[in-house]
Amino acid sequence: EKLVEVPPSVGSSGGIRMLLEGRADMARVARPLSEEEAQQGLSWRTFALAPIVFIANLPQRCIANLNSTQLLDIFSGRLSRWSQLGKCPDHKIYLARREGGDSSNRILNEKISGLGEIKNPAGKIIYTTPEAFQTINAHPYTLGFLPLSEVTNPKLIQFSIDGVRASPASIKDETYGLQLPLALAWKEPLQEDAKHFLQFLNSPAAQEIISSFGTIPT
Repeated sequence: EKLVEVPPSVGSSGGIRMLLEGRADMARVARPLSEEEAQQGLSWRTFALAPIVFIANLPQRCIANLNSTQLLDIFSGRLSRWSQLGKCPDHKIYLARREGGDSSNRILNEKISGLGEIKNPAGKIIYTTPEAFQTINAHPYTLGFLPLSEVTNPKLIQFSIDGVRASPASIKDETYGLQLPLALAWKEPLQEDAKHFLQFLNSPAAQEIISSFGTIPT
């Protein structure tokens, strides 16, 4: 038997770099390959769509929806207190945001008009998805975003965006537009065990596991 090692997240670009350096057999990535990466012999295949959700650590469920205008105002710093959003405590909004190259951040900038044009956005930059979850989970009144599959504390509040909640139905019909492609990247030739894993991703058992994390098998 061979040990399958899944290291802590190093981001899509970090995983691809490990492939090119021969330090990994496969990498789970959240963006298509660049032309330069594809020219270096890498292959890429999507296996799921993951909704990107905004979540917050609040003592009470005082608000269920955020609209695009509110998000723009929060990121720009024009809206800085929870009480400005509804019947929430009069407390500062702590914003945990991601660095510019993050895959979720890229999708948000594409889908929420004006977000990527904000200069000097509010909040603290978090550099990995696990750290983003840990920051939101540990600090009350913190708002942030990450793939739904990474939200492991049901007590955190997940917001609908512009009146639409992330669900299998809203992802499939694209009414919830904040969705991230999850894919595997690899470099040929693959070892037999790795080939079997790629084949397994197409199986009903694998798709059931993928769905259990709130992601949609493709």
